[in-house]
Order: sequence, then structure tokens, then C-alpha cells
Amino acid sequence: MSGATLLHPAVRTPAWGRAWGQGADEAADRLVLRVYTIDLVLVVLTQKLAFPLGGRESQVTAAMLLHLACLAYLAVRGQLRVAPGRLVLFCLFTCLVALSQIFGTKQDFSLPSMVLMLSIGAMLVFVAPLGSSAYHRMLNRFVLLALAAAAMVGVDWAVQAAGFPMPDLEALIPRPLVYYEYNYIQPLAWSSPWMKPNGLVFLEASHVSQFIALGLVVELALFRRLPVVLALGAALLATYGVTGLLLVATCVPFLLAQLRKAVILAIVGFICLAGPAAYQAGLLDNFLRRTSEFSQDSSSGYNRFVLPFEWSVTAVTGPADLAWLGTGAGSMPKAINDEEAGTAGYTWPPYTKVIVEYGALAFMAWLLFIARSLVSDHIPLVISWAAFAQYNFLNGSLNVPIHTIYCVLLCAGYQVHERRSSRAAALSRSSALPLSQARSREAT
Repeated sequence: MSGATLLHPAVRTPAWGRAWGQGADEAADRLVLRVYTIDLVLVVLTQKLAFPLGGRESQVTAAMLLHLACLAYLAVRGQLRVAPGRLVLFCLFTCLVALSQIFGTKQDFSLPSMVLMLSIGAMLVFVAPLGSSAYHRMLNRFVLLALAAAAMVGVDWAVQAAGFPMPDLEALIPRPLVYYEYNYIQPLAWSSPWMKPNGLVFLEASHVSQFIALGLVVELALFRRLPVVLALGAALLATYGVTGLLLVATCVPFLLAQLRKAVILAIVGFICLAGPAAYQAGLLDNFLRRTSEFSQDSSSGYNRFVLPFEWSVTAVTGPADLAWLGTGAGSMPKAINDEEAGTAGYTWPPYTKVIVEYGALAFMAWLLFIARSLVSDHIPLVISWAAFAQYNFLNGSLNVPIHTIYCVLLCAGYQVHERRSSRAAALSRSSALPLSQARSREAT
């Protein structure tokens, strides 16, 4: 008996000890939930703020600093862990990046670009333990923030319909503090008096479209509240953003098996009813025009989707040393839309930037690291895929922290596990009859 007690002390843990442990777990969940909720709200609200580091092209975003502060606070409170598998893959990637820049480049490389990329990637190494029910509450708060973004899209349209200019947050921010790499206000079409809604605080119109799309995917994957689905769907159409629609479209194969027939029929009905209105508003024409851009050189669609793929293929089929070791950090053309300089920028997605600048060896390690970080137990695969697609295909995300932070707050930042609440545990204990009482009842 004593040997069994020494080998299995949990068997003899008293009820008050189990209750205390469950209470401590719930307190830890509440702390993580509170910190990550504040983190999410702040990084969304401050994503247009950046602090210059010796020049206009060298900036550190407020969102990244705030996120790092939240991670540091969780670490101090003992609620942050290092994921060993991710750490190994990140160290492998870092070593291959360093070797590619030392031995592979035939030109000067940008040390700040490399350091920024590694600093942002390192955020994926850390996880916070969280119960599954608390994780669902966190994702519900993400959906609520997506609804707030949807409301801001409505405000953008209402203000313009009233004859006023669309609200401009950049007019209130000192010029040196504006994160300048994005086309914040842009017309709906060439010479159109209407501006694309940008949700006020987002970097540009496509970003509010993608954020609402992420909220819609989360809602369809977990909660499936029809009014919320319809509200987010309508707002997504109202953004006139093709990238958000594409993001939802790529998630449809994952979602169809999970949705109830009633929800699917309601969505189909909504599409049928909204179709004529979308046609009258020019949304369908806008969508067809944007998709036709894939074959037009220098168009937005071509630069965002086709050109990066072409550069990636050229890199891996070119000279062996450049294919394996890259052309050097920061060597690709700047992905900057600069109205003052009259230049239209490029959108280099992470897969292209890693392949071209750091080579195929580093790319393979990077891809394993990203996949390992975004896919884990107790997290719906569709949410992991939505985060991966938004990060890897729709934006120049590698050196832009907000996209990595979305990945952290959607799926990568958690070590999710099943955990019963203290109320459920109490009900379970009350329903279980103690052995002494059971024997006494049997005797009677």
C-alpha cells in the first residue's frame, strides 16, 4: 500500500486539493484570457502606429511592442511556456538563415531586415496553457471585434453617403508615426468619388476585409449563430475586398462537413437575396474586374498573386547558389505604396520572400516551423488553415508583425487542453456517493 501511495500520490489527493487545483487552473485561464483580449484590442487599434528608427524606412510598430509587452507580462506571471518542437525548428531556421547570408549572398544584405524577420518569427515559439472552454471564449471575443470592424465599415459608407469625406485616422497621427507602407485610402475604382471602406484603424481596405473574413470563419467553425454569420457576410461584401472573399472561399471545404443543413440553406438564401443588390452596387463588376487583373502586368491582382509565384519559380530554377542560399535579406524590391513618390509597391508574401532572399534550405525549415506552430491539438484545423492562408498568401507578412500576431491570437499562442470547470467538478463530486454512505445504504 505504501509503495502504491508513493508511486501514485494523485490517487490519494483529497477532494479539497483537487478543487484548489481546478480553481488555480481557472484563475490562470482568466489571466491568459484577459491579457490576450487586451492584446488583441490594442494591436488592432494601434496597427497604424509605428516609431521611426533613424529613418522613414526603418520603423518598429506599436502593435509589435504591445504584443511583446503582453508576452513578457504572462512570462512574469508564470503563464508562458516555450514549445520545444517549435524552438528546435526555429533554431534550425535561424542557423540556415545566418549561413545563407554569410556564404551565399554576392551583395550586401540588410541586417535590420533579417533581425526584424527573426524577431517577429520568435513570437511563435511561445505558448500559454489554456483550457478549451477558455480558448473558445477567446475566439468569441475575436468574432466580437470582427463585428466592431464590420460596424466601422458601415460607418465609412454612411459618412460618404451623407456627403462627407470618409474618416481619415492618418490626419490625426503625426506623420513620422504613421506606418507608411500601405495605401490607406483608395478609390473604389479609377476616378470614382467613393472610397473603399478601411474600418478606420486598419492598414488598408484589404486588411479590414481579411479581418472580417477571419471572424466569419471562426464563427462558422465554432458558434454558427445565424445573425452573426449574416452580419459578417454582409460586411465582408460591403468592403469590396477580394482578398477577404478568397480567404473564406479557401476555407469552404473545411467548413461544409461541420455546418448544419439549416445554416447552409440560410447562407445560400442570403447569397441569392444579396446577389441582385451586389450586382446593382457594382460589387460583382468589381470582383470580375479584380480577378481579370491576374493576367494584366503591373495590376494589383497580378502583383499580389502572380508575380510572387513567378519570382519564386525563377529563384528555385536559377543558379544553384542563389536557389539554395538566396540573394540576401532585403534584396527584393520594396513593397511600398508611396503616393508622394508616385510609386506603386509590391506585395511579397512570406513564401516568396523566404525563398528568394534566404534560399530553398531556409525555406524548408521555415515552412516546417510555421506549420508546426499553427497546427496543434484541440484547435480546429480550419482556423489554423485560415491563419496560415491569411499570413502566407494574402499579404507581405514576413516583416509586418500584425499578421503574425493574428496567428498567435487565433491558434499559435495556446497550449489548449481539456479542462473541467470547478462547477462541473463540484456537480460530479456531489453526484458520486461516498463509499461509506453506499455501504450504509446497502445495509439498510
